[in-house]
Amino acid sequence: METLKLRIETTEKALKTLKAITEEPYSVIVRDAAIQRFEYTSETFIRAFMFQSRRARENTGLR
Repeated sequence: METLKLRIETTEKALKTLKAITEEPYSVIVRDAAIQRFEYTSETFIRAFMFQSRRARENTGLR
């Protein structure tokens, strides 16, 4: 359970940084940073989802 909790916390932190960059005035640098933070946030969410999905399949015996 600790691993899932850590993955969720990482995703929450990534979401906070993504929200913070959207509050900055527009510039090319801010745009690029927002894209990079969005990609990172998406990846952390997908990893947490896949981890939980694998655990659920293992617990139910599904493949």
